[in-house]
Amino acid sequence: MCSKSPLDSEREERLNAFAARHGIIADRWELIGQGRNFLVLAAGDVVARVIRSGEACAGYLHPRAKLTREAEGLRIAARLGLNAPRLIALTRPEDGLDAMLTTRVRGTSAFRWEQAEHVRALLEQLNRLHAEEVTAKTAEEALARFQATHWMWIEDAFLLRLRNGADAQRLYAILEEIYALWIVQAQRALDMLGQTRFCRVHGDLNAKNLTVDGRGQVWILDWENTRVDWVLEDCWDMMLHSGRRPELLMPFLESRGIRSPDVAKLLSRIIDPLLEVGWTRGAPDALEHLEADGVSSQLVAALRDCMRRAR
Repeated sequence: MCSKSPLDSEREERLNAFAARHGIIADRWELIGQGRNFLVLAAGDVVARVIRSGEACAGYLHPRAKLTREAEGLRIAARLGLNAPRLIALTRPEDGLDAMLTTRVRGTSAFRWEQAEHVRALLEQLNRLHAEEVTAKTAEEALARFQATHWMWIEDAFLLRLRNGADAQRLYAILEEIYALWIVQAQRALDMLGQTRFCRVHGDLNAKNLTVDGRGQVWILDWENTRVDWVLEDCWDMMLHSGRRPELLMPFLESRGIRSPDVAKLLSRIIDPLLEVGWTRGAPDALEHLEADGVSSQLVAALRDCMRRAR
């Protein structure tokens, strides 16, 4: 059941004033979701994503920057005709709070990776997103950002909990060695995919960010991680959240003229190890996948030991 707005009276008054300037009169805001940095409120067919107040920022990107990036993603989705919430407005500094208003998407059923029609409908949307033209300069900037930030998952997940500096250095050394092995495989996969190395990606394709309407159309929510990045990024998300089922990648590959199941199997096996270990917080299954993907048992054992120390 939805609960009442958790905003204090002053912030709710500011939100109501902001909404009213855009023709929205809300009798009451109800909490329908929340994250580390955001509260998600709804009033009728409108959703407000509001940055939490008085708390430390979680993650390596400031919540306001995420809000701005999500607004950009929704504008792109609208331009491409994708099934996504419609951006109504983003607050400005003079509004007195950081928030964004969008239309509310009311799905009638949950997205399920095991249902082929759901996956096909999702890939139809992603193919249009990935086809957006990206300039060479944007691709170079994306690569530089990837190289600069690919450790952030690990820092969020483990390094902040490793009180011993030697443990942190050891973890870095182990992951550097694993990453060096993986980057060779990733480059091989990119070569197989041809020229489309960088494109616009959604960046967080878990089932909570996907919903299905009464016509069987898949809607994509939560665009705060959208960016120009490796074309493999959305593939990794699909494999992480679907239990590594390479057959799910075949429609994605066929749209690029690739019909080899072997390529799908390769892509399903080379999820970014830093992303995978960071996402699962070092769950045993993730480490077993690393060993199955060719990482030595000694490295996996050392990594498992670091994970235990970081718990």
